[in-house]
Amino acid sequence: SITVDDVTAVIDTGRFKENRYDPRRKLTRLEEDYAPRGSLTQRRGRAGRVRAGVAIHLVSSHRYAALPPQQTPELLRVPLERAALRAK
Repeated sequence: SITVDDVTAVIDTGRFKENRYDPRRKLTRLEEDYAPRGSLTQRRGRAGRVRAGVAIHLVSSHRYAALPPQQTPELLRVPLERAALRAK
């Protein structure tokens, strides 16, 4: 993502894409889902870098409360051999 200094308002859908492993198909897929609460908090910081700003998240309070606090670590989302090959 990028940060533009003059941005004072951010409208966030609350969605993101991440790689996840499907053991049934033995494939890693790019899936869209709701972002964890930590990501939404970080996105809020994109508004108001230079002056006061506002962030609007298009997520209900009920859904926000059900979101995980942080993103699942990549080692738990993708096959281990893929992460090991990338580390070499």
